[in-house]
Amino acid sequence: MAYTWAKVYIEILEDHKMGLLPDHLWRRVIEMILLAKKLDKDGFLPGMMEMSWILRISTEQLEAELQEIESKTKTDTDPGIIHLVDGNWFLTNFTKRQAAESDAERAKSYRKRSVTQNRHESITSRDIDLRLDSDTDKTRGDVIANAKSPAKPRIKRQPDERTATPAIQACYKTVGRFPPLGMYDRLIGALGNAPEIQRLTECRTAWLERGYNPNAWTWATDWYTGGIPSRNGDKSRADKFALADQMTRERLAQHGESW
Repeated sequence: MAYTWAKVYIEILEDHKMGLLPDHLWRRVIEMILLAKKLDKDGFLPGMMEMSWILRISTEQLEAELQEIESKTKTDTDPGIIHLVDGNWFLTNFTKRQAAESDAERAKSYRKRSVTQNRHESITSRDIDLRLDSDTDKTRGDVIANAKSPAKPRIKRQPDERTATPAIQACYKTVGRFPPLGMYDRLIGALGNAPEIQRLTECRTAWLERGYNPNAWTWATDWYTGGIPSRNGDKSRADKFALADQMTRERLAQHGESW
């Protein structure tokens, strides 16, 4: 059967295994779910050549990424999100996750949707008490139309030639988005002309695992060059203030302001 869709559960937003993955591997897992559904072999994935062609990447890069997903998510009792079975890559809980709902589950989902829909209709169907100006005989439509504020024009971001530098491109490959323009010069100075993607990924993964602000770039400007700090739990007050100072500078840079 040729499927045109696959189930992706909202709970993966808070799944600790998915949370261990950098952004590009997070996306890769979603692509593996779609490929497994397309193949329809109970969770087995297509061959490496076919997958690399569909994803437009080399087989070497794809193999390395799948191995990284496996190593980051497996434990002694859990094979992880993906693992090898007889030499073929396999999504561990694919069959369970993609199974059809039972009658009881379907009825429960229907009741939940009905309650949500009825609550929404109850709110939106209420009459709006509009005070009409009897002198000008304005209609409800006139009042509502006049109350609407004009849409603000969107400010188009001007292209910046620094975006094409190896440092900024490496940041995009690691995070999946470009840094603020105010951070460009610092990142270019820290990463140089030949940044290492693997090293950047390790720094960002360590940063996120420690619960730091995911929008900050300290892991690239400081940790990439100075190394990932040890987790000894004895960080001095001076170190804490220095980290807070660094993150404040980055927030100001995101808004084009200076310290």
